Amino acid sequence: MKQIGIDLTQLPEVNGYKYLIVLVDYFSKWVEAESLFDKTAKSMAIFLYKQIYRHGCFEIQINGQGREFVNKLSNELHRKTGTRQRILVKRQNQSIKRTLVKMLEDAALEWPFIIDGVLFSM
Repeated sequence: MKQIGIDLTQLPEVNGYKYLIVLVDYFSKWVEAESLFDKTAKSMAIFLYKQIYRHGCFEIQINGQGREFVNKLSNELHRKTGTRQRILVKRQNQSIKRTLVKMLEDAALEWPFIIDGVLFSM
């Protein structure tokens, strides 16, 4: 993954899960997503490190201006990994996120548990 877009959205709470984080590789269009209990900087960093461990280090991270993305912890992550962060959200990421969220909302009571199946079907 060279350039990724990352975004967060809130969904109805199920078993404590409130947020869906979505990562898109802009070259391959590969999508990763995960349910989260909160949107703290620590939760974002854990998610990003999981992706780095699975796919390797990305060069550029594109995201919005939310505190969960722009903070001391994320700055440290970017410094350690040598990645750059750009503050914006591309339409491509929004389109994929909308599709994913719509599919998950249709399964309202189960959304945290069917993310992998939804990603497989995309």
